Amino acid sequence: MVTMIEIGVSDNVSTTEKGKLLETLGREVLETMQYDVIEEIRLTGIEVDLLAKHRMIPK
Repeated sequence: MVTMIEIGVSDNVSTTEKGKLLETLGREVLETMQYDVIEEIRLTGIEVDLLAKHRMIPK
């Protein structure tokens, strides 16, 4: 089964704003699925936009 979500934004929306919108949507979906979410965390050599850990099954 394939599920698709399509998001429409104005032509004048910047790439940064589009990215932030998708991060916000991702965070809301993950929190709905019982995940704790940390935004924009820096790890050795990389930056992660969203880091999630399940509340009931922490791995």
